[in-house]
Amino acid sequence: MARIQTENKKIDLRVLKTQKFLCNALFELLEEKPLDGITVQEICERAMINRMTFYKHYSDKYDLFGDCVKNIQREILSKVQKISPLETSVAAYCETLVENVIDFCDENRTILKKIALQEDVLASNILFNSMQENMERFLEKLSEGKHLYLPLPYSAAFITGGCVKLVTRWLSHNEDYSKEQLFADLKPFFRNYVKCDVLFKN
Repeated sequence: MARIQTENKKIDLRVLKTQKFLCNALFELLEEKPLDGITVQEICERAMINRMTFYKHYSDKYDLFGDCVKNIQREILSKVQKISPLETSVAAYCETLVENVIDFCDENRTILKKIALQEDVLASNILFNSMQENMERFLEKLSEGKHLYLPLPYSAAFITGGCVKLVTRWLSHNEDYSKEQLFADLKPFFRNYVKCDVLFKN
């Protein structure tokens, strides 16, 4: 029995390694061109993985992109939860989350510009939907014992849309608004936003 578990663990590690190579390859290519201009063949060549292996894991490049986005979000959320647990302080959690997201956007601005500013519609939708899923889970935790004015998916879409537009504008106008200044301004904004409890009925 122990041997089977060990073998399964090795298989899982191989799968994770393959997926990581594919994600790294895709993000390298995204530095060069938008997602709709990238082919599965290019991804495989960059990752040094054959197409058969690719299709064992993903149906197409958009499926891969969605998985990469979710992995990044999981890493950010896990890191934030360790630094500022949601259960301890909602405001501190939001501030830490915003800081980490801004850092990620700054480090990957070329890729995000290609997705958000060059109208790569499918990629933008994948990114937005994944963010909204996380926002829904976040609001679900916050709304325990409370009632949202709007149904959960609508509340999540409202906040996610604002966040996406804010980041998109910053990516295209950051020369007059530094990362440090943006975070300094957002920190008290989120602290008061959470305090006001504007999403919930009394």
